[in-house]
Amino acid sequence: MLEDQFWVRKSSTGYRVELCRGGEPYVTFVDGLTREGAEAEARSLTALWLKISKRRPILVSTARTVEEAS
Repeated sequence: MLEDQFWVRKSSTGYRVELCRGGEPYVTFVDGLTREGAEAEARSLTALWLKISKRRPILVSTARTVEEAS
């Protein structure tokens, strides 16, 4: 089974929160946030996803964006 992950990524309008499946972007939930706002949104979405989905998401470390982790 592929794992779901919420990623915070830098975008042209700020930061975005994406749900990724198998390491590939699946859906962008929100864009244009501050980094702190995107990280908070990712935590909220993770909690919601745990309640409504059989798939278990992993929240990528909010201390760094995806680009910084590479």
